[in-house]
Amino acid sequence: MRRFDPATRILDEVSRVLGGVSRPATERFVDRLLAADQIFVAARGRTGLVAGAFAMRLMHLGLRVWIVGEITTPKIGPRDLLIACSGSGAAHTVSQMVSIARRERAAIVFITYNPAPATARPATIFIRIPTTNLRARGTARRTIQPLGSLFEQALFVYLDSVVLRLMERLRISADDMAARHTNLE
Repeated sequence: MRRFDPATRILDEVSRVLGGVSRPATERFVDRLLAADQIFVAARGRTGLVAGAFAMRLMHLGLRVWIVGEITTPKIGPRDLLIACSGSGAAHTVSQMVSIARRERAAIVFITYNPAPATARPATIFIRIPTTNLRARGTARRTIQPLGSLFEQALFVYLDSVVLRLMERLRISADDMAARHTNLE
């Protein structure tokens, strides 16, 4: 009898999901990150924790990045980029942020598992992480994990792959990034 190995199953699921993410959209995302004056990262819940980790790495790369909702976040403008992450694509707070960014003529990257959320329509770049919403009734179970875990894990790995691409394009090493790491801990 074969033993159930959850960690291996989780890694297999994440790998399968990431194989379905658009490479051309990812390259456009990297281009937008490099062109932006300021980068604003917006998400809530566990997805917000993943997005916050990405914002930290962008700061380590020397980019001007803000986490939306923090008290020191400045105004967004036309030369800026909003990265909106929402598993369902329907989070009300993220939808409001997208509307404001659109009104201010900022570029928008929208990342979700939902193939066509109305909230993402104003997006300059749409990136789908093709997982399943397990909370929706009638949805076929394609993961061993609860709730949005697969999306959040895949999002974390995907965004770290974007960081690696940025490191390559900017010719920045891990040592260069470490020099920007906080010393207030």
